[in-house]
Order: sequence, then C-alpha cells, then structure tokens
Amino acid sequence: FKKKFLNLKIEDIFDDSIIFRSPISGKVSKIYLKNGDKFNEGDIIMEIVDNNQVLFIGDLRKSEANEIKIGDIIQAKNKKGYIREILPSSDGNFIKVLAVFDNDGEFFENNYEIGKILKPIKGIIIPKDAVIRTGNKDIVYLYENGNFKKFEIQIITDVKDGYLVKNLKEGQIIVNKGVFLIDADAKLK
Repeated sequence: FKKKFLNLKIEDIFDDSIIFRSPISGKVSKIYLKNGDKFNEGDIIMEIVDNNQVLFIGDLRKSEANEIKIGDIIQAKNKKGYIREILPSSDGNFIKVLAVFDNDGEFFENNYEIGKILKPIKGIIIPKDAVIRTGNKDIVYLYENGNFKKFEIQIITDVKDGYLVKNLKEGQIIVNKGVFLIDADAKLK
C-alpha cells in the first residue's frame, strides 16, 4: 500500500508541473501567471531579460559634459563599457549618461555602481626604476651624445609597471637601471 501511495504522489507532481522552454537565455524578470491561471498558445506568460549586456545610467555634471563624447570608455566594477548616449536631464545641473557593459553575471538588475569615465591621456610610460622621486621633483637621466643629463619629468599617473609621464619625447633614451649610481656620481663631481 505504501509503494502505491508514493507512486501516486510522484505522478501528481509530474502532472501538475509544466516545463517552459524559452528561445532566448536570460533571467525571468516578471511572471504574469498565478497558480491555477489558464493560458493559450501565444499568451505572454513571463518576461525574460537578456543579461549578456547591461545598461548603466549615470548622472554627470553639466559643466563636465563638454569633456565626454559617445564612445568614450567608462569603468565600473573593474569592467569596461562604452557611452552609448548622452541625454538632457530635468535637473538643470546634470545630464544623463547611458553606457553599455558586457555582463558575465556580475551586474544585476537595479544594482547601484559607481562608474568612472576613462579619458585617453597622452604621454609616455617609463619604468619605475628609471625615476628618482625626491618629494619635490621627479627626475630621470637622459643619455645624449655619450653623456648623462639630469631631466625633470612630470608624472601624470602611476600605471601597472611604470609611470605615465608628460614631458618626455618618443625616441629619447633614458637610464633604466643604475639611476642612483649615476645620480651619486653626478653629485660627487
């Protein structure tokens, strides 16, 4: 008798459930049916959101609007997206920026993230070992005509393995190793 009762329960479970398959992958964002509702073929029973790409909507001060353009890169949560649209806002001090990000599951609907617009910066990246940082000045040694020449640089930012600097030109030769030896020798002379 127990075995028959268990079989009935299992059959009831399978009879009451229906498996839905969608032609697209994504996340179910809204279900229009309640338990016991009837539906016909073609009825919309749920909404599925494709989360492979997400839209980031942010506010930007109007005074900074002339510094950005469609296609600029924006970073949020160590992911890079691009600005798709720049829209006016009802608040006179801000504009709306719409950016698109590829999503591998880190972004979810109604998340709040802080985004940073990345502007291309012109400069040359040099190794950190090539720079003497004194607190007041940042110095490299250039090699010109068989001599070492002290040269003050302007560091824009710290990058992975070096510094992005402003006032060096492509093709200039800088000392990479032994900079402190050259500096000490120059001070002795």
